[in-house]
Amino acid sequence: MGKKRRTFTVDFKMKAIEMYLHKGMGSKLIGRELGVTYSVIDRWIKNYKDEGILGLQEHFEFKRNPYRRLPWFFHKTFSGSLCCT
Repeated sequence: MGKKRRTFTVDFKMKAIEMYLHKGMGSKLIGRELGVTYSVIDRWIKNYKDEGILGLQEHFEFKRNPYRRLPWFFHKTFSGSLCCT
């Protein structure tokens, strides 16, 4: 059984970002206080700087690798386009 993926509200993420921007706290300290790893805090900060509050919303796409079930030697053979010239 795998780990369950934790999700956080935009308000929770904004609280962490405000601690970073307005209180001058580092991501490791914020992570310790909020119970989140510092790399997650860093990602939220980057997303907020790049996209604003929209960068904090959950948006992930499951991208399936079409070659996942093929034997390893097909991956290099067909890694480009499927059309041969």
